[in-house]
Amino acid sequence: MIRRFWSAPAAVWLILCALSVMAVVQLEEGSSRRTASLLVVLLAAIKARLIIRHYMEADRARPVWRILYNAWNFAVAATLGIGYWMSIR
Repeated sequence: MIRRFWSAPAAVWLILCALSVMAVVQLEEGSSRRTASLLVVLLAAIKARLIIRHYMEADRARPVWRILYNAWNFAVAATLGIGYWMSIR
């Protein structure tokens, strides 16, 4: 029953909302600008992965497509994170 709830679109939506709130809280808290920015990129990557898996139904795709989706998500997040990190030095 619990597994069925967590695979439901409403549960995924709640998780996406919670991740959005976490990103806003992290930015408003103002710990470290560098850390907060990288955390927001990480949270955005997690949200993108959830959207691709659950709303675009990539779970039903062939394994090669799932690997490509995950690789694309990692590449974009890594490019943004490394690009930001290098720009502030």
